[in-house]
Amino acid sequence: MAIIGKIAAGWVFSSDKPTNRLVVGLGMMPRGEVGLIFLGLGTSAKLLTPSLEAAILLMVIGTTFLAPVLLRIVLKDKPPGGDNKISDDVAADPVGLL
Repeated sequence: MAIIGKIAAGWVFSSDKPTNRLVVGLGMMPRGEVGLIFLGLGTSAKLLTPSLEAAILLMVIGTTFLAPVLLRIVLKDKPPGGDNKISDDVAADPVGLL
């Protein structure tokens, strides 16, 4: 449900610019920090059963590792968009120290 919910949310995303909605949904898929916070709070308040704790932990691990793999598959043949390019000067010295 965690994966399906995020992909569905990506499909309803609206923008005035052309957008790959699947990428938006997959990009929102990792649920690491929030899931771990809820796991910690639920465990400390004794609201979660051990099986539910394990399910939440597996969901956090699974979505965290699966999202980059799926994004790589979806974006494998697409170069970065026009506004994503940076000049060679900035690339060589991103913080301006040289």
